[in-house]
Amino acid sequence: MKGINTLMLLLLCLLVADRAKAEDKIVPQIYAFGFSASFNDSTVYFTDIQTIDSVWVDSKTGFILERGMYANQMRNYFTAQGQPNRTCVFFYDVKFKKIAKKFRKMKERYVSGNNFDIRYLKPEEFAFERNPIDGLEELLAQREKAKKEKKKKSKHDKPSGPPPGRGGAPGGMPPGK
Repeated sequence: MKGINTLMLLLLCLLVADRAKAEDKIVPQIYAFGFSASFNDSTVYFTDIQTIDSVWVDSKTGFILERGMYANQMRNYFTAQGQPNRTCVFFYDVKFKKIAKKFRKMKERYVSGNNFDIRYLKPEEFAFERNPIDGLEELLAQREKAKKEKKKKSKHDKPSGPPPGRGGAPGGMPPGK
């Protein structure tokens, strides 16, 4: 168990370090559901569509910063239930219609085959919890402040006059030489 916690902490550090370059924003609410399957049996699980409040999202990609943590919540639930080694997937969207469509498609895929035992996890049994990364909000606020200060400095520190090397060819050389 300590190995898993160490691995999770390492992944968390990598995630935060990788996020240092992206621009992030907080989304007031997302809609999500979970899915779990195993290669060892034919039972698949679905959660209901749930709402999760105040989630950090990368503004360029639309990915949730802590999305892996949500799948791990579901994996930990099944491990505690005596079902380790299940593959758990976290689906989300900011629009309810889109996630409902994805939910229907996933259900139809498994219902139509009649080869699967489909079970639904009630919200009383399992619900995703907002899992803020410790210090993430503070880190993002500091980064935003530093970015604003850098932007102010770059506006005031711009040299006047033409930039160096303006001669038509690289290095300021006239063309053809």
